[in-house]
Amino acid sequence: MNANRLIFDCIFFEAPPVTILQGAYLELIPGEICGLFGRNGTGKTTLFRVGTGELPAQSGHLVLDGIRFQKRQTRKRFSKLAYLPQESMLPRDMTVEGVVRGFPDAAKPILLDEVLCDRAGSKIRHLSGGERQYFE
Repeated sequence: MNANRLIFDCIFFEAPPVTILQGAYLELIPGEICGLFGRNGTGKTTLFRVGTGELPAQSGHLVLDGIRFQKRQTRKRFSKLAYLPQESMLPRDMTVEGVVRGFPDAAKPILLDEVLCDRAGSKIRHLSGGERQYFE
């Protein structure tokens, strides 16, 4: 088995009285395009939130690049995995530069980015939806 993949294995998640995920299995391979489709409320976002450690599953596990993650281990997961929710998480009253200053190791490359350099002084609320997602 190729270790370079992301596997959600036998994920169970409940928000009583509703069981949202019942033994969910998803395997993603780098370089392949995958779509996850379903009606609203069927657990698509919940599965990704469990994968990032944002939500604790009742059981199941995540395997990323051959490493099995126990419990939430959020910091370790985010060193390899990122999740961009549809809703923005950026503080609307801060500028792009202000947000970037909170991440000193990444500040220079971000502020030199062709798209973001012209928007460094702009408040997050003045960015278009696409610019906000690009920045996130």
